Amino acid sequence: MKQVLLAGLVCLGFCFHLTATSASAGMIASQPLDFDTPFAGYFSEFNGQQIAEDFIVTAAATVNEVTWWGRSSGGARAFDILFFQDVAGVPDVTAFYSYTTPVLAGTFVGNDPFEQTATSIWNTAIPDVMLASPGTYWLTIRSSAGEPSFIWQHATAPGAGYYVRYSNNESWTKATWDPERNEMAFVLENNVAVVPEPSTFVLIGTGGIGLAGYGWRRKRQQWT
Repeated sequence: MKQVLLAGLVCLGFCFHLTATSASAGMIASQPLDFDTPFAGYFSEFNGQQIAEDFIVTAAATVNEVTWWGRSSGGARAFDILFFQDVAGVPDVTAFYSYTTPVLAGTFVGNDPFEQTATSIWNTAIPDVMLASPGTYWLTIRSSAGEPSFIWQHATAPGAGYYVRYSNNESWTKATWDPERNEMAFVLENNVAVVPEPSTFVLIGTGGIGLAGYGWRRKRQQWT
């Protein structure tokens, strides 16, 4: 009977571990830089042109890590990371989430073969961004107020294109400058709402039956 008890406990512990692990981390959106083509991009800055890029989530999600690629002058700097709701296919005017990073130094990844300027990658943890429902959202990454210029690099993934504006309270306009490269390079990661798979419920049931059987056997021994 000790073996039955042990098996039940192990089974329950294992399935709860699987459930916790499956919900702990994941890729939410990924449009990495393509290194085989010129790294075209556009300015995205607090005091000038700003770019908004769309992404889609298929389930409620929590973002707490962001990676992006770009070109800049002046070395390390702070960035603003903003998330917008989608309004009929266009970013909302006001962000529902805004975070200014500490001063970050990018990691050099190569020279743009077209303009021969240094391209870097940045990565940072951010406070949780709650994407409460499936659908389209918009991301802006820009250099913060007073920081040197920043060019957000393109990804070559196909998509609906990005939007542009020139002040914080202005409506967005669809950018049509380069139809062959209409997506920006970024990765969003972390928690994704996950429903346990049927096999997990089977494991839970098996462990529960084992424990119930052990308890019944103990009671029967007491009666006799």
